Amino acid sequence: MNGLYRLPDLGPDALQQELASVQDTAILCLASMARMRDHATGNHILRTQHYVRILALHLRDHPGFSDPLDDDLTLELLCRTATLHDIGKVAIPDGILLKPGRLTAEEFEQMKLHTVYGHQALQNVEALTAVTLGHHSRLFLRIAREITLSHHERWDGQGYPQGLMGDEIPCTARIMALADVYDALISRRPYKDEMSHERAAACILEGAAAISIRLSWMPSTRGRRSLRRSPARWRSNTPTLAPEPS
Repeated sequence: MNGLYRLPDLGPDALQQELASVQDTAILCLASMARMRDHATGNHILRTQHYVRILALHLRDHPGFSDPLDDDLTLELLCRTATLHDIGKVAIPDGILLKPGRLTAEEFEQMKLHTVYGHQALQNVEALTAVTLGHHSRLFLRIAREITLSHHERWDGQGYPQGLMGDEIPCTARIMALADVYDALISRRPYKDEMSHERAAACILEGAAAISIRLSWMPSTRGRRSLRRSPARWRSNTPTLAPEPS
């Protein structure tokens, strides 16, 4: 076989399942590159993936989320891409990424760039494979870019990197943001103790504007003046990994 591995003869359904398994393995390997350098977060990528699935399944029946989440394929791809939300951290210097204590203001500005780095990396992949990408792959990369870039945006417009507010934040990124915040609260860090589930839930409810999920009682921001920075501005202040596709 010239050294090449040959798949056993499989039926169409079994082959599709086998290819999906290979894709999941590749995604986890890619995501683990970031986590291998960030020891403080351990199995964060796997835990947040489970939280994203639980949230998405619950929210698909909510009037505000039923439209983007009513498709089984979209929901499944959201859960798969959740593991990539911090992939941009591979471009953050070790002195910042592995610092045992709190970051300085300057270091935090560098850390915030992981959202842009991850988005640019996925955008470059999309540009290089545009000719061969099918519908599922395009949807996968679109969702991955959304959560990678926007999972630190906040409902009140005070997040990063674009300063999006309210419904301007993609639904997929809002779900990822809540899962990310929850796991951060219940996990021990060198500079803080872990919280119980009850305390973490209360903290999220008390500071709902600081995360990206809009609760049912929060007013919509449609029609309000946006506080976000233009894409041209945040890109102009950010180092690039490679030229962005046209």
